[in-house]
Amino acid sequence: MKAFRFSLQRVLEWRAVQLRTEEEKLSALQHQLGSLLIRDKELQASLVKSELELRSRPLIPAVEIAALSGFRKRIEAQRRDLRVACFKVEREIDAQRKKLLDARRDHRMLEKLREKKHAEWTYLNDRELESVAADAFLAQWARPE
Repeated sequence: MKAFRFSLQRVLEWRAVQLRTEEEKLSALQHQLGSLLIRDKELQASLVKSELELRSRPLIPAVEIAALSGFRKRIEAQRRDLRVACFKVEREIDAQRKKLLDARRDHRMLEKLREKKHAEWTYLNDRELESVAADAFLAQWARPE
């Protein structure tokens, strides 16, 4: 009796590799978004710290107020750039999720086909075994003693 062999096994393996690749791409994008969000929080904290430090002084020179104003503008510009980058990465994440879902669907479809083919093979194999066993029994039973 022949061993089970799925004719699309190489395609199934390729789909599994494709699925892992899409998962890794999504993970990288999510990590990138997390890094951008952390950077935004760091910039906000830096601005708050600078303002609190300046306000804690009894006397504030005009030069330092002007420097803080410039610093605030630069931080706000950087945060705007980060929000744009976050929006872009979020769109990429959405697109990547769709690719991942497609890859999962394709992989699962081949897995189900493999399971179906294996069940058919098992059924036919069992029928063949029963037939051989029945023939052997009848041959033994019909043999004259």
